[in-house]
Amino acid sequence: MDFTNEIGSLQNLMQEVLVDLDKINSDNFDEYFHKVMAKAERAQKLRSELKMRYPIELLKKNEKELLSLAKQISVSYDNLIKKNREESTILSAELKTLMNTKKIAKYKK
Repeated sequence: MDFTNEIGSLQNLMQEVLVDLDKINSDNFDEYFHKVMAKAERAQKLRSELKMRYPIELLKKNEKELLSLAKQISVSYDNLIKKNREESTILSAELKTLMNTKKIAKYKK
């Protein structure tokens, strides 16, 4: 495989990670999160291999596009964490309210 194809493969893999991150919700978290992690690991491995096989000057020519994708992935991942944290806080508050209601019901008996 030549350099252009390998860079293209890395970009495609990173785009797949981004797409899969955007698909994650509470119903499919386990399924998609494992896919995302596996693809991210493959992308990291491919990136490391490219660094070993090609000169830095050649790699820097494609750095802008790869950095842009990496930043998008980072933002998407951060948003996913934030969304899950918010959902967890809401569920915790609802559970606390339910427990308090249960205690009040017991107390009234």
